Formats: sequence, C-alpha cells, structure tokens
Amino acid sequence: MADVLEQVAGGLAWEVIVEEWRGSIGEEAIAEAVRLASETFLWVGTRQLVNVLDENILESQRQLLRNWRIAVRQIGHELGRKGMADEEIIPFLLRLQRPTLFTRDLGLYDRSLCHARYSVVTLAVRQQEAGHFVRRLLQHPDFSTRAKRMGAVIRVMHTGLAAWQLHAEHELRLGWQPED
Repeated sequence: MADVLEQVAGGLAWEVIVEEWRGSIGEEAIAEAVRLASETFLWVGTRQLVNVLDENILESQRQLLRNWRIAVRQIGHELGRKGMADEEIIPFLLRLQRPTLFTRDLGLYDRSLCHARYSVVTLAVRQQEAGHFVRRLLQHPDFSTRAKRMGAVIRVMHTGLAAWQLHAEHELRLGWQPED
C-alpha cells in the first residue's frame, strides 16, 4: 500500500499506476488505500479534537465558529465521509478522543446515547443560528469544559437547554446565562 500511496502522492494518474502494477491492483484498490490513509491522517491529527460538526451544519456556521477561534472539524469535510448514516456516527465518535458532536438531527436527542466517551448536542435552532448557539453552549457554566459535557446528550433551544446525563434518572432543564 505504501508504494501505491507514494505513486499517488507523486502525481501519477491512477490508470498509469494500474498499468505499472500490471493490473494486480485496480482503481478501486487505489481509492481504498487513499481513503484509509486519509482517515489515518485525520485520526492522528484529531486525537485531541473536541468539537465535531455534523454535515448538516452550514459552511457559513463552521466558518463563523472558526472566526471565533473555536476549533471544529466537520463530518464530510475534515472527518469521516459525506453521507454517514446516523448508525455510523456513534461508532465513529468512539474512535475519537472524547468528542462533542454538534448536530441539527433532533433524533439524536436520545437518552440511550449517553456514553462516558462522548457527548451529543442537538441544535433545535434555525440553520443560520447554529454557530451562535454552539458558542453559547460552550460558554454555559454547566457545559463549558469537555469534562462537564462527557456522557451528556444535550438539546439546545432558544429557551434554554435540556440534557440527559449518564446514569441520570431525570432530564435536566437549564436556562441561558445573560449574554454579554
């Protein structure tokens, strides 16, 4: 695989690579090698990453968060792949180091998704408000650190927050802190 990746990195066309390997590998195998190498690179580069945006978050909101110096990576752009199904997202989160997933998929606000190794935040706000509410959550005293978020499934609304925490018997309801 390393030899093939060197050829790809060297700019050789995939057809030429297939020809040089006398057909023992095809373009599908090259694509798979590139995909695996890419995921490995991103995996190593994101071990310390905390904030993951689902692909349903607008590009403008991702840029807004970055302008505010909030470190984020987005599924389908820097992480994972476009079109990941809901059932693929949780195993993917478990491969990262204690991530917080921000999504507009309200179906992920589910008590059964509480897990000590990640947190899920569903944004029940308009698409154009996602970045603003991500920042508000990250500044909220009850969820301002990764340690405080781990194990929680949180719903963010204009009126406040609802959250299930690992091993909790009751849903937590919190208001927003006054904005500066």
